Amino acid sequence: MPNKKNKSHLTAIARGDRPSLPVQWLAKEALGPRSKILDYGCGKGADVRWLQSKGHHAAGYDPFFFPERFALEERYEVVTCNYVINVIASEGERIDTINSCLDALLPGGSCFVSIRSAKCIGPQGYRKQGTYQGYHPGELRELGFNLVRRVTGYELHRKDKSNG
Repeated sequence: MPNKKNKSHLTAIARGDRPSLPVQWLAKEALGPRSKILDYGCGKGADVRWLQSKGHHAAGYDPFFFPERFALEERYEVVTCNYVINVIASEGERIDTINSCLDALLPGGSCFVSIRSAKCIGPQGYRKQGTYQGYHPGELRELGFNLVRRVTGYELHRKDKSNG
């Protein structure tokens, strides 16, 4: 259930048919053909639609735009969580979100979490429209994620689920 104080859904970008930069990179560098993918916190679903158009078995979950939880009952080879952690003010809620992503993985699967860079965010805290922006890479490191890509605008972190 979305946090009523945090209006994080207002940060969802309508990109039309263009995928996010992290998903573009993943499609080139990390996804196999016809991968089974969950986009956790998919916003309005642009990345899901784009991945589907490329032949992937992609599903999306978003507590505001796509709150049906049936996608969370499946297990996936890849789970993405793009620009979500930055807009959750509560540390506990951020950790719960990341753990939900990890729970959705098949053994041997990979979770990719992208976060906006500190430079893009500016001062942490609530904005006048009620949205929160923060930079929290330390929590990802504590949960065993590794930085795999840092470019202007975002960082991409990865954690693999063991087969055993």
